[in-house]
Amino acid sequence: MSWLDKLERKFGRWGIPNLMLYIVITIAAVFIGDVIFSVRGVSLSSYLALFTQTAVHGQFWRFITFIFVPPTTSIISLFFFLYFYYFLGSTLENVWGTFRFNLYYLFGWIGAIIAAFFTGYGTSTYLNLSLFLAFAFLFPDHEILLFFFFPIKMKYLAYVDWILFGIQLIFGDWSTRAAIIASLINFFLFFGGDFIRFLKEDFPGFSTDTDVSVPARLNRFANVRTGHSQNPNCTERIGSASAALTQGCIYSSKISSLGFPLRILRRVTPVALL
Repeated sequence: MSWLDKLERKFGRWGIPNLMLYIVITIAAVFIGDVIFSVRGVSLSSYLALFTQTAVHGQFWRFITFIFVPPTTSIISLFFFLYFYYFLGSTLENVWGTFRFNLYYLFGWIGAIIAAFFTGYGTSTYLNLSLFLAFAFLFPDHEILLFFFFPIKMKYLAYVDWILFGIQLIFGDWSTRAAIIASLINFFLFFGGDFIRFLKEDFPGFSTDTDVSVPARLNRFANVRTGHSQNPNCTERIGSASAALTQGCIYSSKISSLGFPLRILRRVTPVALL
C-alpha cells in the first residue's frame, strides 16, 4: 500500500469534490470585484495577494487568498485561462479521485507559499503549471490546437516548460532556483520516481525494469472515478485506469485554443486520447 493509499484511507472523507470549480468561480468573482471597485480606485486583488512581509505581520489570510488573484486583467484571456485550468483540474480529479487531487493541489499550494519566502511574494503561476505538467505526464499524446490551427501534443508543450525551467535553474539566482523547486513539490511527490524512470528510458545507456508506458502510468497514479459516465460498464470506481480507458469511462476533449481551450467536454475514444 502506497503512502497515498494510506492517507486516502485515513483522511479521504475530508476531500472536497469539484475543488477546481470552486477555485475557478472564486477567481472570476474576484475579477468582477476588481472591475466594480476600480471606479473607486480600489483593487480587491491587492488585499488578497501574498506579500510575505505583510502576511507575517498579521494579514494571515493572504497565505490562502493569493490563489484567487486573477492572472490577467483581460476578460477574454481570463475566460480561456479559467476554462483551461478547470478542464485540467476536473480531468485529474476524475482520474485520481477527489482526495488525491485535493492532496496534489494542497502540496502545490504549500510549495507556492514556501517559494514566496524566497521571492518576497506569492504567485499561483507554478501551482497552475503543476496541474498542466501532471496532465501532460498522464496524457502525453493528448492534442490541443495551438492558435486554433496547429495540432500539438501536450508532451511537447511540457518539454518546452521543462527546458525553460532548466534555463532558469542554470542562469537564475538562488531565490529563483529555490522558488521553482519549491513550487513543483507536488509534481515530484506524485511523479518523481516514475519521472526519473521515464527520463532513463529516453536516454541511451540507461535502462529500467519498470514499465513507464501511458497505461502503466495511469494504473500506478490513477484512482479512477466515473460518476459522470453514462457507460453501463462503468462502476463507481475502477481499479485500473487503462481498463477505464478501454471501457470509455474517462471523459476528455480535443481543445482548440490560443494557448487555451475553445472546444471541450467531448467524449473521446482511447485511441483519440492516447
